[in-house]
Amino acid sequence: MVLTLAGRLTEMSFQQLEWLFPLVITLHNAEEALWFPGWSKRAGRWHHPVAPGVFRFAVVILTALAFVVTGLSISTGRETVWTYLVFGSMAVTLANVLIPHILASVATRSYMPGLATGVALNLPVLSLLVVLAVRPRHIPWAWQVCWRYSFRLSSNWARPWTSELALAAASRGLICPPFPLCRFTCVVV
Repeated sequence: MVLTLAGRLTEMSFQQLEWLFPLVITLHNAEEALWFPGWSKRAGRWHHPVAPGVFRFAVVILTALAFVVTGLSISTGRETVWTYLVFGSMAVTLANVLIPHILASVATRSYMPGLATGVALNLPVLSLLVVLAVRPRHIPWAWQVCWRYSFRLSSNWARPWTSELALAAASRGLICPPFPLCRFTCVVV
């Protein structure tokens, strides 16, 4: 049953499933909004304590932005700034499952709020959406390089990857789009 469902999902297009992004974000953010402020008070070096009201306000804003950006992406189609923003948000959310949720849960030997929805929803759904976005060229190859690099930069692993990605883009005869971080990626060899 699961294999059949997975096969059918991969046959669907990115635009048909794009609304799954804000839906899983909503569930993930709801889990964090409920329990993260309390967890942050005893997280020690893993996170500074956050005020419940401030954190929940930020989560509501981020969730609303996920719906707005996804709606704009669907209405404007492929290779638009909105599609790039959705794709980048998906990549960052996927990274968020590993760092900090899984890492902090293992390191603290306690449950970090957001881990369940991160592993059960974000990881499989967003992995599928990223694959679907890349396959039919919703996201051109040069943009994929930029997003991968920006993810590695945000993880402080930029140096080892810089020349590899720049050379890969150059060998394909691609130039990076006018995105400041990407411009840096393609220039630094």
